[in-house]
Amino acid sequence: MKKTAFFLLILVLSSCSPMIKISDVYKTRNIKSDELKNNKISFWGAKTINIKAYENTFADEYSDTTKLNRHLLNRFVHELGLQGLSEIKISEEKGEFPEELKVDTSDIRPNPKILQFFDEQESDYLIVINHITISELNIHNMRYFENGVMMGGGYSENCYAAINFSLWEVSNRTRLIKATAHGKSSVTFFAYLSALNDAINQSVQNIVGYIANDFTRGF
Repeated sequence: MKKTAFFLLILVLSSCSPMIKISDVYKTRNIKSDELKNNKISFWGAKTINIKAYENTFADEYSDTTKLNRHLLNRFVHELGLQGLSEIKISEEKGEFPEELKVDTSDIRPNPKILQFFDEQESDYLIVINHITISELNIHNMRYFENGVMMGGGYSENCYAAINFSLWEVSNRTRLIKATAHGKSSVTFFAYLSALNDAINQSVQNIVGYIANDFTRGF
């Protein structure tokens, strides 16, 4: 009976386990959030957005990437303030970030175009949104009686957002960090727009939380 109860407890915990906030982390060196303070940081928004669900909702709210990236930048500034990191100043960049710098490999070989890009930068650091994925996530919620017998369950619909981002140091032309932030929000009463924005905002919140925690995932 004890083994059965323990097994059922594992099932309950696995169905309610929290979502990973940050994943797929690649670092070239450790960095502290203090290094970003009182430096000029430019924000480069996403050009690639993979919409796997809620296409109409997304199109109605964000008619183009410019509107979405402005929303992301505003959320960054907002979350930095909440984390007590208002000394980190981020401004929008309107240029074109080289696509070859968004690849997953760490073996990025400079070419004249890339060298010129960094030479033209007036910022000390770059925060780059490489790509965003919007999808639907169904979570199975199981419920049990006190005696351990399953009484039923169901699925909850969630909007899921994944934002892949990078932090670059301009002086060394080095990508310090590349990672993916995750966010989700349940869809209730067909409130798709609210869930979409909440999932996106939660992803940004997790990026800033990651920065505030000196780029470590224990937050």
